[in-house]
Amino acid sequence: MQHIRQLAISARVALMLVLLLQGAFCFADDTEIFLSRGKADIKPNVFFILDDSLSMQWCWNKDGVYPDSKSKRNRCPDGTFTSRWDELQKTLNNVLPKMQDVNFGMMWMDYRRSGIPVDAIDKVRDQALASINKRPKPDLLWTPIDGSLYKAARYFNGFPAKQYRDHYFKGHSGKEALRLGKDFPSPITDACQPNYIVLVTDGDAWYDDIYPDIRELIGRKRDNWPKQNYPCVEQPGASSKNAERCVPELAEWLHTHDQMPNLEGDQTVTTHVISLAPDLNAPGATKDADNIEKIVKRRQFLNNVTDAGGGNYYEANNGEELSKQFNDIIEKAAKVENATFVNPSAAPTSSKRTTDQVYYALFQPGGSDRWAGNLKRYRFAAKAVTKNGKTSKEAVIYDVNDNPAIDADGAFKANAQSFWSKGADGGNITLGGAAWKLPEPAKRRLFVETEGRLGELAISNSAITNDLLGAVDNNERVALLNYIRGLDDDGLNERSKELGDFLHSAAVPFNYGSAESDQVVIIGSNEGFVHLFNRKTGVEEFAFMPGELLKNIKPIKANEPSTANKPHPYGVDNSVTVWLDDSNQNGQFDAGEHFYAYVTLRRGGQGIYALDITKRGQPKLLWQIDEKNKKAKGFARLGQSWSQPVKSKIKIGNNPKPTDVLIFAGGYDPTEDNLNGANDAYRSDSALGNAIYIVDAKTGNALWSASQSGAVLNLPDMQYSIPSSVKVVDIDNDGLADQMFVGDTGGQVWRLFIHNGESRNNLVTASGRRSNAPFAQLGKNNPKNARRFYQEPDVALDRGNNRLLVNIGSGYRAHPLNSNVDDRFYSLHADITRSPDLPLTESDLHQATRSFDHFDQEKAIKAINTAKGWYLPLEIGRGEKVLSTASSAGGDVFFATYVPANNRIGCQVMLGSNYVYRLSLSSASPPVEIINPPANGIAGKATVTYQPPFQKSDVVGIISGGGIFSDEKNRGTFMCFGDTCSELNISPCENPRGCKTYWIDLQN
Repeated sequence: MQHIRQLAISARVALMLVLLLQGAFCFADDTEIFLSRGKADIKPNVFFILDDSLSMQWCWNKDGVYPDSKSKRNRCPDGTFTSRWDELQKTLNNVLPKMQDVNFGMMWMDYRRSGIPVDAIDKVRDQALASINKRPKPDLLWTPIDGSLYKAARYFNGFPAKQYRDHYFKGHSGKEALRLGKDFPSPITDACQPNYIVLVTDGDAWYDDIYPDIRELIGRKRDNWPKQNYPCVEQPGASSKNAERCVPELAEWLHTHDQMPNLEGDQTVTTHVISLAPDLNAPGATKDADNIEKIVKRRQFLNNVTDAGGGNYYEANNGEELSKQFNDIIEKAAKVENATFVNPSAAPTSSKRTTDQVYYALFQPGGSDRWAGNLKRYRFAAKAVTKNGKTSKEAVIYDVNDNPAIDADGAFKANAQSFWSKGADGGNITLGGAAWKLPEPAKRRLFVETEGRLGELAISNSAITNDLLGAVDNNERVALLNYIRGLDDDGLNERSKELGDFLHSAAVPFNYGSAESDQVVIIGSNEGFVHLFNRKTGVEEFAFMPGELLKNIKPIKANEPSTANKPHPYGVDNSVTVWLDDSNQNGQFDAGEHFYAYVTLRRGGQGIYALDITKRGQPKLLWQIDEKNKKAKGFARLGQSWSQPVKSKIKIGNNPKPTDVLIFAGGYDPTEDNLNGANDAYRSDSALGNAIYIVDAKTGNALWSASQSGAVLNLPDMQYSIPSSVKVVDIDNDGLADQMFVGDTGGQVWRLFIHNGESRNNLVTASGRRSNAPFAQLGKNNPKNARRFYQEPDVALDRGNNRLLVNIGSGYRAHPLNSNVDDRFYSLHADITRSPDLPLTESDLHQATRSFDHFDQEKAIKAINTAKGWYLPLEIGRGEKVLSTASSAGGDVFFATYVPANNRIGCQVMLGSNYVYRLSLSSASPPVEIINPPANGIAGKATVTYQPPFQKSDVVGIISGGGIFSDEKNRGTFMCFGDTCSELNISPCENPRGCKTYWIDLQN
């Protein structure tokens, strides 16, 4: 498997010291993996260790040289006397007055200087500034990084100064914890409290050999630490042999071990490093090879500390950089940066080719109502690599300068420049991209629906009333409309360029013509807009807001902290379905043809909106279904519109021409969010979402429906909501939909047969005219087996056995942290034309193995064929579940799973882990890695070695699905899930809608 990195995030790049100030609430949706769960008034502890060693008097570009003997200052090559200490002092004087909502403390490395115990920043701010400003020029002749981190560790884990061992370390007394003046207990006072140590140093550690004491503290001499009795590893770059010996291990122990056993759960400490490293490229910088080697080693050592301590390594080699980093810390408080749920989108140029364009829809979670988002464009390519004499291809993402955009750790490189950006934007979500290409507020073409009519989203539109906005008076109405157009509160000046978050919406590219300037991409955001961006320039051509989302402008503008009763607002929280009426079948948009876009809201509401976007930049409203009119229009069961419509064709009755239709499910009943306790199973009946609809794509008129009751087709077991899209297939390849597959939140899989040419009442039947039962029932009414299907099934054709393979995984998407359910991945076998008399259950299926040491593939294939498919228990970790749609290609099925973090207490964001599986559809085994055929003339079987069935992904968040990406020039085709890409032995993709490899997947 090869790798590309889909997320602009990594633990080493995303944050500096304030992953910190995350609000603490419990949310009933999948944002719970990004948001903390605890008390809102608990503030994180942030403890600074400040380097005040003699080398801090050196210039950034001058290392290893003591101060001028006459002036006692280090004259920099430019004639100034500005030192690292001067700049650190200046920066802290700028940063501390702005710091809010955090408990702050600090210590000096020089034991003779008094530190400040952790307390609310407002209480200690003046004391901290006084301590910083009164500190004379540093004169400590050693840099005790190990001793300082050791003392900070003892402080956090609750050992006051009086408990320190009575002996002297080299250079100073070990009696004192922090020189705080008296004994202080741990600053950790609540189970739900993040804790951070921020080490600010030039890294020149030496002369404080206390590794025996560190070994004792972390349990190297006891049985409660996996590395007991092992000596700490000597670190590179230390001036003294043992000065850094146990520092990474100590940082790891702080990050992985409970520091306060008397509190519920695990309270751990994360260590970040700000390295004031010399600028080796500056004028006059040292060129001494030995000194340069030491500097490089020190950087590696400090990186080792943050890797082990779960923190981030940042480097500044001038005062401006340091100030920028500190300001960035404050601005990004309570935010996890640049995480994304969506997968990159490939871009078509015609109906038969895809370009190399890849789009990343990004979002930045936080503890308040306004989350930032952005859309960025990169380039996909297949790169040939040769290892051990074997040539293969790997997937690579390039930036606008044809440089690889993603580093080995999964983050956008700092110097990466996305398309549309003027300069390097790297992993900064708010920099560059489509956000920075937004037109001036007065020039934006913004539209809104009110009472079934489309108008301009502007102050002059009287249909936008105070009531719709929730405004108390006309002044607030004006302020809200100015804000959403992009103006500051004064209504005159442009506010910062920003877009809403793209939480569950993927970019959908299409073309108005063959020219590059005719290429566009459409996407929905939780700011409430559907945006149309030009793919060449990144400029927004227009944006549309459903009227029911006008009410969200006020809370988004206020940007107050989110709570359990007032969660993050949702807008257009789903991908848009686009229909090009290519009447002449020439693969491009011509006169007389049309473009329609179908907008659903997911968590944003119950609406479905159809736009005519044929006339570029001038959308028209075709029709809409919303909460107010859904019952009158025949959609009483419609819940939150999670199910993205599928555009298809069917024939009804005697009509000789096919009807263009949309097929979608009833969506989601949000009351199901409440079923998350240890003893909860699933509800016995859903009031909303338990339906499937077929509507006229041009008018929105209801043509057919299925539900538990009150529908054209009444199915007694259709009692659970159906949030996913419906898989629509064309069995006989005549361009008409023949069958539908979909799962529900009760663990059932439905198979419906479409009988084209029949009357409305006889148009669709379940299970091949034999009964009204589901195709499969794979859940039970108890917590352990309460499996739910939130994702669209994948359906593949097994030509050799004349059957369909229905692939789907279970998982509680609304609560990814749930660990009560034993979830599965299923591959169900179905006769092409009929279903079994009784629903399939797990007893009809072969249980796949997770061990392949002595795997017999032939035996497994026979067992699976004898059964009616197979299933794989998900057992990597407790709570492993499938939260994305599977994809099949080349005889294999690919799917991603999510495993929640083990520590379920505390304010820290606990994102969990992702794994990507690749298994054979016929044998449920992973790809063969090595085959050693028997020598000529010698009997026996080949020796087969299997790859691991899954690979851990570095993606932060949840992988929403996979897709096939092709590079025609280099003849490389890949299935990509998250950051994991597998090369496929199939022809490059020729389908602009996602490169499906089976003809049965019907998409117009």
